[in-house]
Amino acid sequence: MPGTPSCARPGRSGYAGVATCGSVWVCPCCSGKIASRRASELAAVMAAVEAVGGVMDFTTFTVRHHRGHRLRDVRDAVSAASRAVTGGEEWMRDKVGMLDWARVVEITHTRRSGWHCHVHALTAWSSAVTERDSAWVPIRAWRRWDRALRRHNFDSTPVRGVDIRRVVGGDEGLGAYFAKASLELTSTFTKDSRAGRSPCALLRDATETYEVRDVELWREYEAASHGRKQLTWSLGRMDLRRFAGLSREQSDEEIAAEDRRGRRPLPRRRDLDDDQPKAVTG
Repeated sequence: MPGTPSCARPGRSGYAGVATCGSVWVCPCCSGKIASRRASELAAVMAAVEAVGGVMDFTTFTVRHHRGHRLRDVRDAVSAASRAVTGGEEWMRDKVGMLDWARVVEITHTRRSGWHCHVHALTAWSSAVTERDSAWVPIRAWRRWDRALRRHNFDSTPVRGVDIRRVVGGDEGLGAYFAKASLELTSTFTKDSRAGRSPCALLRDATETYEVRDVELWREYEAASHGRKQLTWSLGRMDLRRFAGLSREQSDEEIAAEDRRGRRPLPRRRDLDDDQPKAVTG
């Protein structure tokens, strides 16, 4: 199905008429489109929190790993630990004064240490709580995180297992800062870091060099990521999306299938007939 250039409005451009797969994990085309939408939604939430005098914290939770760990096992442990962080009586007590949270999963790989899977969480507070007071919430959350990891034969450390940062705009305009911060949070498919190669880099290396190990790693990543969510919003009493006036959350597939010219749903790749051309897909 041929794709044609399209400009929905000044300053934005894209392709229309392209079949989509809707995968935020393995598709360079769809992941970029989905990350852009998720980033704009997170930026809207950040702006809404700032408008009422609230503050936000970024917390990163990590897990110790080595080259012998399978990604599926690491991801299962991280999923269980994420549920433990936002569950239980201690969490309910810590939520007093909190608007709520959102979290994103990021995955990278290094040849030395294997798969690195960690969670970035945005916590929004309804008032200007101090960094010292709010820091105790992720510290207690890390303890639940670590206990849950240990039940799955993994663990974390208080030195490298948790990182807490206050969202501060600095000298930038808050709108520009929120946009940059939210895109940084959601563009995990393409983001290389000190922790290793991003999935996009892994795919690039596999297709450019055909190195057997890189191809095997990509296939492992593809299988372990299937059916999982990248971005999770809280759905409690103070839904952050509702707080920011956002509409119903669309699935990754719905976002990827939008036609920029008219937001018409496009056919997903698996819906195409066998006799239709598939040279251009997303």
